[in-house]
Amino acid sequence: MKYKNEHDMKEVSNLFWESNQKLHEVYASKRIDWLWRSCMGETIAKYTQKITFQNARLIIYITNPIVKNELLLNRSKIKALLNEKIGSSLIKQIQIL
Repeated sequence: MKYKNEHDMKEVSNLFWESNQKLHEVYASKRIDWLWRSCMGETIAKYTQKITFQNARLIIYITNPIVKNELLLNRSKIKALLNEKIGSSLIKQIQIL
């Protein structure tokens, strides 16, 4: 039986996040630490002191200057990878300190 407003779960999920952008940012900021560790690996995560996300900007504090330089050179790739894992282009800018 077909219903008038039938949608699959992915459509419903996307509609929910689009209508609740602020909630999506809060949810993504809570997941970002886990995503960072899974995407970058434990070696880079070991040198990561702190990660914050606010106003579409991901701020990453790195303790090792060599790792920091490598991450600075690959910011666009990191942004694309994390946005792909999140499922939207939530991260607009990455700042590495």
